Amino acid sequence: MASCPITGENAQVEADGDAELINSARTNGRYRVSRTAIPMLAALTVAERMRLVTWIVNQRRFGEGVPEISSETVRAAKALPRMRTAARRDRFFLAMMRAEPTPGFRFGLGEAVSEGGTYTDRLCAWLECDPRDLSQFLKALSDEGYLRLEDAGFGRIFFTTKGLEKLEALEGANPESQQAFVAMWFGAEMNEPWRLAFAPGIRDAGFTPFRVDRKEHNNKIDDEIVAEIKRSRFLVADFTCGAEDVKGKQVAVPRGGVYYEAGLAHGLGMEVIFSCRADRINDLHFDTRQFSHIVWNNPAELRTALYNRIAATVKEAPGAPGRGKGSIDPA
Repeated sequence: MASCPITGENAQVEADGDAELINSARTNGRYRVSRTAIPMLAALTVAERMRLVTWIVNQRRFGEGVPEISSETVRAAKALPRMRTAARRDRFFLAMMRAEPTPGFRFGLGEAVSEGGTYTDRLCAWLECDPRDLSQFLKALSDEGYLRLEDAGFGRIFFTTKGLEKLEALEGANPESQQAFVAMWFGAEMNEPWRLAFAPGIRDAGFTPFRVDRKEHNNKIDDEIVAEIKRSRFLVADFTCGAEDVKGKQVAVPRGGVYYEAGLAHGLGMEVIFSCRADRINDLHFDTRQFSHIVWNNPAELRTALYNRIAATVKEAPGAPGRGKGSIDPA
């Protein structure tokens, strides 16, 4: 049997035009690599190879059945950031969702998985690690109370209640979605911030912005909101609001729907990014003041801050264009 040009593990390799089609358990399935890129793979460090596997896994998660690696992909792999501990923890649970764990579920690292290979192969691909690092990582999850290891991790592994709750939280957040739900005031003065900041700032990070008022539907609006939030990866809640004249004084009119949608997303375990225009920040309800808000004065400032917050908390989606490169909505 041939070997995977990225991991060096046994793999099925076949010619595919000007490329090779690789089926490797350690990359969690098939990928296609151009013949010009193959020599470049040999020059990658171990860490860069692991990051390229992460790229493959991510492409597959977001709907690309057979990710294609070109020379440019290999060059880009060198600039990919290493996977942080928190992201690795979440990805462990994402990788295990396919097994649909329930109370009492146990698995062994050497057991076969549906896509081929073993749990060790699947988890090493998803967690950017080798088998020895995997053992240490599972021990850390055990120490944190998510797992219980039999025979020091060399026997069978099962989820604790805390671990199952973590799984449920990630399921609620729909971590594989590329949609970002935007809860905001739809007043005319927010048209420009949407067009120049919210929409392109989210696209900069590789996600698709969604506003429920722009979707045609026949359902109750509340039902549609709940459904779309559940379909989203994260939610942006902007608390900018209008004001009305009350006895000669301008009084803010908070947007109750935004508070409701942010609360629903929190209840589903989703990441919620809070923002508010500077002139309305003092009108926030005390329930949300405890959260860190992006306080903005103009669309350009908001776009940059929103992209930075997404990149820091949610992480960019595969293929994200980067800061300032997402398309602007037409007027």
